[in-house]
Amino acid sequence: LQPATMPFCSGRLSLLLLSFITLCSTASAYTPSSKVSRRAFFSSVSTKALTVAVTESILLYPKEAFGATDASVTQSIKVTPVAHTFVTSNGKVKPLRENDATRFLTNARVVFLFYGENSDELSGQVLALTKQRKDGQGPGVTPGNIKVALGSDADGGFFSKAASQNGLEAAKSQLDPKSVAKLASGLGGGDVLIVSPQKSGGTASDARLVAECASAANLEVGGAKSGGVISLLLNGPRAPNSDLKVVEAGLETSTILWYDV
Repeated sequence: LQPATMPFCSGRLSLLLLSFITLCSTASAYTPSSKVSRRAFFSSVSTKALTVAVTESILLYPKEAFGATDASVTQSIKVTPVAHTFVTSNGKVKPLRENDATRFLTNARVVFLFYGENSDELSGQVLALTKQRKDGQGPGVTPGNIKVALGSDADGGFFSKAASQNGLEAAKSQLDPKSVAKLASGLGGGDVLIVSPQKSGGTASDARLVAECASAANLEVGGAKSGGVISLLLNGPRAPNSDLKVVEAGLETSTILWYDV
């Protein structure tokens, strides 16, 4: 084979080709004087060929080969007056200082708010604290303004009131990913759009909504870097009532978890 005819012969495909060449070499090495009978030899070659075929299926089509299921991880979240804000990282939830939690929110481009139990007052508190942190700037805080997206329904009444009390610019909008992405496209440098609270649909559902918005806005998902799309879960599952699905269908829960105490 000429190189020009095999432009993608690298990585996993190279391993398959190498296995094929090995089989061919084995076949060419066969002689009548071999201790292995002709029937046993071809049976051996067939077995090796099957092994190569299965290897190819695993390497190139892992889920199709064995119907692999996505990971699911649960964790018990113990909330105390000291530990009531948490961060999600690499499939685990860890306590995070409240001041650091607001830093994540000030540095994002878009923040979706989801809630489990009633969180009307808590959403207003989070918004006020985030506004204070953004205005005060300080180490690790991206300078800019906070804007809010308000849904057209009655959900988020306390949030709307808190936005008005804190002098934040608000825009009425549908809260679907594309509508939110359109609002985000009009933000100034360093600005962050905080979306009115929505009832959590569960870990996987919330994560898909965030990912769809990030894709529509051409932004990254997560808080590892500033300027991405993240979500905040208010009063989600907690001990001893229920465990939190940190990972569901291979998707992580919100970047920040915030509970009232």
